[in-house]
Amino acid sequence: MTLLRVPLAVAIGAIGLSATVSSASEREEPMQQPGKTSQTEQERNVAIVLAMWEGVIRNGDREAALRYVHPDYIQHNVNMPSGRDALLRLADIVKDPPEGFPVPGYKTVLYTMAQDDRVIVIWDQPQRDPENPEETYVGQAFDMFRLEDGLIVEHWDDTRKTKPWM
Repeated sequence: MTLLRVPLAVAIGAIGLSATVSSASEREEPMQQPGKTSQTEQERNVAIVLAMWEGVIRNGDREAALRYVHPDYIQHNVNMPSGRDALLRLADIVKDPPEGFPVPGYKTVLYTMAQDDRVIVIWDQPQRDPENPEETYVGQAFDMFRLEDGLIVEHWDDTRKTKPWM
């Protein structure tokens, strides 16, 4: 498992890096097992997830959803439908929230972890204090993404069911 804590701009910039090509005789690399990814691929996957996160979740950028998310994206969050179209709608809501819609605050990414084709993002999440609903505290939450061929194809998180908002 790779644990990365890097500035977002550095991670996003890593997407544009090109790989060095060498012949098989010049390198001694172990064969990859099916479903396994190299460290470089894991770092690229982290950069893709963070670029999507910054684009869609923070800025409401539809282009980020189109660039980084597969059309048949599978969503395991009980409050969101599957499919890239749902993320496009989310981007629209973030960019121009409907009247009365509570705009989510900026989510500070604390850590990213990559293993095989999955990336986990851990972030600060303001929570209402159940004993004093007018007070909040900061806890942590996570999102996990699975990638295939450079696109996000699946998502899990720790979200609980809420009343419909989308």
